[in-house]
Amino acid sequence: MKNTITLPRVAPISAVLLTFLTACSHNGDSPAPSTPTTSYKGSVTLFDEFGNKVSDKSGVIISVVDQPNATATTDATGAFSLAVPQGTRRLNFSKPGYGTYLSSALTVESAPIVAAQSVALGQVSSTYLTYIRSWEKINYGDYYRFMGRINAPSTATQVRSHRIFYALAKDVSPTNYKATSLFNGSLPDTGGNSSWYWVSDSVSRATITGLNAGPADKVYAVVYGDNPAAATYADPVSGRTIYPAVSVQKADAFECVR
Repeated sequence: MKNTITLPRVAPISAVLLTFLTACSHNGDSPAPSTPTTSYKGSVTLFDEFGNKVSDKSGVIISVVDQPNATATTDATGAFSLAVPQGTRRLNFSKPGYGTYLSSALTVESAPIVAAQSVALGQVSSTYLTYIRSWEKINYGDYYRFMGRINAPSTATQVRSHRIFYALAKDVSPTNYKATSLFNGSLPDTGGNSSWYWVSDSVSRATITGLNAGPADKVYAVVYGDNPAAATYADPVSGRTIYPAVSVQKADAFECVR
């Protein structure tokens, strides 16, 4: 008698593959739905380092912090339109040569947003200190006077500004300070040296005592060029005001003798 062996039936390869893919699609491997976005329209105003408005306002990049694909660029008028993912967001405004601006936290819901005010970006200052001459008490100690030289003259149409940052440590900087003072202009050298541009700044005693320095504490300061036309913002971590258009160059920190 002839023996008959029956083998199990094997499904075609294409059928097995289809079953596998179908199973995967039901196991949560499909892409998660994207966050809905809302239209955000606004504008940017550009200023050169002396505070004069720049006519061509194109090329400013607006991006959503932590959302690398959400960006827009201003046109020549400074206008932009950006699709912002809904939620609590911050916007970053940047252009090469200009100080970066970070918006406060925005609550983005479904309704379109039109910004009420234009964001002011200022060109980074090229002003810097070349020499420190003195820091001294004046007017019976009601004021302190700082004297030094900057690298270029200040004129009626090109007003150069510089900012002094104060702290209780030598590592004082635009991101590590307790008080600050802004000054404008320069003075010609009384001795006739045409390449020396002097600055003489009077700082109130209240500014220095407001640092909460004890009698034994030393007060330090550092000078940077600044563009006050640039919008400032609060650092989201420290809460300290950020001056985004201060110069890259600086002089060494010095001790403010009291």
